[in-house]
Amino acid sequence: MKTRVSHVWHDEWLKENVTRFQSYTKATEAYREKFQVDICVAALKNHCRYVLGIRKSRGPNYRHITQEQADWLKDIYPKVGVKKARDLWNKRYGDHLTDICIKQIARHKCDVVVDPKVATANKLKAAHGKGSKRALREPGDTRMECGRMVMKDTDGQWKSAGRCVWEKTYGKIPAGYALIALNGDTTDIQPENLAIVPWAYLGILQRNDFFSSDPEITKAGVIWCDLKTLLDAEQKDI
Repeated sequence: MKTRVSHVWHDEWLKENVTRFQSYTKATEAYREKFQVDICVAALKNHCRYVLGIRKSRGPNYRHITQEQADWLKDIYPKVGVKKARDLWNKRYGDHLTDICIKQIARHKCDVVVDPKVATANKLKAAHGKGSKRALREPGDTRMECGRMVMKDTDGQWKSAGRCVWEKTYGKIPAGYALIALNGDTTDIQPENLAIVPWAYLGILQRNDFFSSDPEITKAGVIWCDLKTLLDAEQKDI
């Protein structure tokens, strides 16, 4: 059995030098090189903090949030989500924050997350807090997943929202058929905007630019595909 050997810390060197480094990562690299030991950053950081009582000052990139900024973000963030809050923050405060920065500030400094129900209603990507995904478990709830809208079905599974609406309204989609949005917007899941066509039609519609934001053009394209299919069948019979 391999016996683990405890590391003997060089406390005097740490007390004198660790605060001179920009980060604990740099301090750990210097410590390893000087004493020829294999110490991880977390071990050195914890030893400095909790054994030696060393506290490094905040780095140059540390962001201080004023009370006014915190109150503003608490109010706006749950309503609009990460991306919109980022744009509004950068415009309001002349900043250049990323999505991740906004999310971290909201979570850890303001203690707020996007309400899952609000995210669903506004087709936002929810910034879920711990356990908040459980709020999206009722049949009929929708969310964006990998760029498409999905819906909670009655069997408890997340499925294509358009498919769920079609099957609830018109019944099962036959084998060999695909579901399309007549206006090209797959998030518009109103029954009148949905149609099913044979899989073979998809390539024809795409090649002939029949997919349009105007539903009537798409419908005309489907009719054209029907006629072409009939004519091709007759020519084969001849």
